[in-house]
Amino acid sequence: MDNEIEKLQRRCERERKARQEAEQLLESKSRQLFHANECLERATRHLEKIVAERTEELERARDEALASVRAKSEFLANMSHEIRTPMNGIVGMLRALKKNQHTDKREKLVDTAIHSSKILVDILNDIIEYSKFEAVGVDIELSPTNITDTLESVADTYAFPIQKKGLEFILDFSLDIPKLISTDAVRIKQVVGNFLNNAVKFTESGYIILSAHMQNDGAIAISVTDSGKGISQDQLELIFQAFNQGDTSVTRKYGGSGLGLAISSKIVKRLGSNIQVVSQESVGTRFSFSLSAPIVSHRNYLEDLAKTKINSAILISPSVEFQESFLWLFSRSSHIKGHCYSSVKEVDFKKNFDENTIVFFDVRDDFNADVMPILRKKCPEPLLIALENIEAKCDNHPYADHVITAPLKPRKVVELITNISEDESEPEAEKILFSGKRLLIVDDNSINLEVADWLLSDLQFEVETCNSGMAAIERLDEKRFDLVLMDIQMPEMDGLTTTRHIRQHSVKNKHTPIVAMTAHALEEDREKSLASGMNDHATKPLDPDALAEKLKKILSK
Repeated sequence: MDNEIEKLQRRCERERKARQEAEQLLESKSRQLFHANECLERATRHLEKIVAERTEELERARDEALASVRAKSEFLANMSHEIRTPMNGIVGMLRALKKNQHTDKREKLVDTAIHSSKILVDILNDIIEYSKFEAVGVDIELSPTNITDTLESVADTYAFPIQKKGLEFILDFSLDIPKLISTDAVRIKQVVGNFLNNAVKFTESGYIILSAHMQNDGAIAISVTDSGKGISQDQLELIFQAFNQGDTSVTRKYGGSGLGLAISSKIVKRLGSNIQVVSQESVGTRFSFSLSAPIVSHRNYLEDLAKTKINSAILISPSVEFQESFLWLFSRSSHIKGHCYSSVKEVDFKKNFDENTIVFFDVRDDFNADVMPILRKKCPEPLLIALENIEAKCDNHPYADHVITAPLKPRKVVELITNISEDESEPEAEKILFSGKRLLIVDDNSINLEVADWLLSDLQFEVETCNSGMAAIERLDEKRFDLVLMDIQMPEMDGLTTTRHIRQHSVKNKHTPIVAMTAHALEEDREKSLASGMNDHATKPLDPDALAEKLKKILSK
């Protein structure tokens, strides 16, 4: 009996241990399963997060792609309109010109056609320039540059359209800017020209101010400020983006490619700066950038003023902006004091107005023109300078010693003051002529041949023409020429192949200068021209003055 009880106890013990082991195993497996489930849930959440992020990225990329497609489609639609508009003006005016026999009307029709052509060329240049920047970046060519002269040159280009709108155009420059710095004058003109072009478009009344001041860090702060319609904050985020404009109705209303600021932004970044914009709707806009460049010559116009006997400069003008810039001009001078008056009535004639005084008298729009004789009578000694608008086309004034045109250019003011005893009338630029020089023009397009023939005959070249590369080779085998203008893209034998043949095989004209005359405007096109043996590269449409200067340099070598 005891044995059976003992067996039963051992059996119970074994079952108890087995049950414990089973419970421990079950607990262990449960924990493993719980941990595995937690890992699976974490992995699921992580995967869901990744999928959500990727989905968001794809949706954002899709939206950006669609927006880009829409922007480019809208840009192309606008460009189609912008290109067709001047083309219609050109074709229409030329057709009207063909029928019209009245000299005055014909001149107006020609002017309209030329204006339309320039608009078309500007649009195409912007598109080509931006495409070039996207493909190969911005080329910067550094050279010694008089930045004051460069900016005044841009101002000359825009002075007439600004004045035609009745706007005040002010040049606000520091005279302590170094005369020569190392920078790219062409690119500077391009950027500032774009700023001024936009200011003219969007300003209906008030003023436009082009400024250039020295900063404490040695950089030159260049800006264009206008009193125009201003730019909203939403539009400010888009104006530097290509194919994207804050308000596409602006392009339709004012014209242009809409790429100007995108191009300017790339140029300024390449120059080591960034364009800054401050704008307020219905108040105006200011575009600016800082130009840091090595100084080639530390001389400045302030030093020139220190050598003159003039000690007093007076401006009589109703323009507040004009007065402010005039006073700023002389603010750094050690011995010339600037004074401004809104009218002759404010002038105190008891002051010593002698030969050491120069008076700038605003006679634009006949302002105070009737009191000019009175001023001359009361002040016989001071040098009187009459300030006129460009369109006045007046080289002299009965009571003034000199006449200059607005905007008042700081460099011109300094020249007048420093050459006070000299006759400052500027002779007309001597026209470059090439009398007796033989020129061969090669182009397969008869209209291009006719245009080039007309332009170059006017420079007194003895012009001959050919309409193919083979014809040019034959003509050059017959006689010697002083110069060849060669189109690049011609059927059968292009200009590059023709040039290589001339350089290798021609007896009479192997070393005759050859200049590419082509619509190919990229730098790589110019390099191809030079590599073929050409001496230079002229881009269509031909600018008569620039071409004459280029040919003069080539023929003088």
